[in-house]
Amino acid sequence: MIASQKSAVMDIGGGDFIGLKILTELSIVELLQANNFKVTFLFPVGSDPDYLAPVARLLDMNLLEGADIIMALNGALADESSTGMTGFKSLADAPEIKAIRKMGGQLVFVPKLPGARVLAEHRLTLSQAAADHPAEDGFR
Repeated sequence: MIASQKSAVMDIGGGDFIGLKILTELSIVELLQANNFKVTFLFPVGSDPDYLAPVARLLDMNLLEGADIIMALNGALADESSTGMTGFKSLADAPEIKAIRKMGGQLVFVPKLPGARVLAEHRLTLSQAAADHPAEDGFR
């Protein structure tokens, strides 16, 4: 990636320790920044404060310094008793959210996709459903 100067997306996980090892032992952020790559962290989170644990760990270790940060508030993982952004009101005052905002990070709401569960149950991708491709069980 560095030799060809191409952009890439790396999923380094969140709840496990593999991503943490990549960040600390390989110093991947510093390596990429030293080679003129812009680093962006994307954290998909639900409305439960437990989703912020990986963010808190990285903030405590100062591993997000100098990177762009996007917090994707996943509507599919929001409090089911509310709709839209109101499902995330419990996170509004979370120290992790405040720290991300202070660092210039962005919060983006990702609405719940109607029918996503049905597509998953029938093992259809979005592009297959959009093309009216039938599932193995005949579902369209």
